Amino acid sequence: MVTLSEVAAKSIGRSASPVVKPVLLDRGSLATRDLAATRRFLEQLLGMECVRTAPDRMLARHPVDRGAQSYWVLEVVEVEEIAHPQRMTNHWGFFVASNAEVDRANATATAHKDEFRLRRVHPAKGNHGSYSFYMEDLDANWWEIECRAEEISYAASVAEGDK
Repeated sequence: MVTLSEVAAKSIGRSASPVVKPVLLDRGSLATRDLAATRRFLEQLLGMECVRTAPDRMLARHPVDRGAQSYWVLEVVEVEEIAHPQRMTNHWGFFVASNAEVDRANATATAHKDEFRLRRVHPAKGNHGSYSFYMEDLDANWWEIECRAEEISYAASVAEGDK
């Protein structure tokens, strides 16, 4: 099996041996002004598992493959002010299995918008071969819930290398 890095290296004409050889993308950072409210949102709406590691921070994870114990993790830090609010084009994304799952998530987010302190929940719509919606949390972080068509999956997108 050819790896994604080998496809990318071949397409730009360089060695497939990177300087850093990661075994896992460990985490990304997320700022919040209310750790408790963000925890409710992450656990109850997005299905993440959270653990508070200090009075002003927690780790939130979502298992990618429970069998292999692979995770991606958000390090959530409570701050007094959100210095750089995100825009919708700079968002965190979750894939779901079907358009019906997108609609169910959209209906739930819309119905519980105040409970989760969501600023905005956009309607679900088709966009570039996928079906999704965006929502903005209390700290101007944007989230996308998406069902992507097979022909634009990550595997299909990188199969031929750079264009």
